[in-house]
Amino acid sequence: MLNGGFRLDLHLHTSRFSPCSEMSPREALAAARAAGLDGVVITDHNRNWPQAELDRLGRDSGLVVLGGLEVTTTGGDILAYGPCPDFERIPTPEELAQAAPEAFLAAAHPFRGFLLFGFGELDLDEAAGRTPFDLVQGVEVANIKATPQENTLAARVADKLGLVKIGGSDAHLSREVGLSRSVFEERITSQAELVAALKAGRLRVEMV
Repeated sequence: MLNGGFRLDLHLHTSRFSPCSEMSPREALAAARAAGLDGVVITDHNRNWPQAELDRLGRDSGLVVLGGLEVTTTGGDILAYGPCPDFERIPTPEELAQAAPEAFLAAAHPFRGFLLFGFGELDLDEAAGRTPFDLVQGVEVANIKATPQENTLAARVADKLGLVKIGGSDAHLSREVGLSRSVFEERITSQAELVAALKAGRLRVEMV
């Protein structure tokens, strides 16, 4: 195991493919270095990054730069790591799972806003029975855009269902990069290594 672990922000957005983000890819990587990360996974909305561009960003920054997606589905946002197509329309969670059978799928911020929208009384069984938990392998349990209570509920659901717990900042601004991250037991240098480590659960979650 690496001394202290290998730190990746598994969830961030750049202005390259996510119009909602206010940071360029190079700004994101500069912020990642300042935050003490070893690398990032860029999860722009519904679209894969060209591998050549990711490789170039990695060489220029000295960080590990991998690609993923945050897919908007009819059952909530799902993070996809590994082979996954682009989506021009909103798929169902089932369609995403069928289209990306080799990917590691994780429910992104699954309870964000649930207090605001009147779901504050959800008990654990109700929460765990919601879509898309039957179709994913992981749950994002540390997202800086969710409240501590929402993150805690996500973690309890992951524990109840035996799903892998992951953390990512969901950064759209440079100052947010790395505030939540996943710490892996070994160095990750490729998408295949990332997927293998995620499926094996060889990581812990850290918020700063």
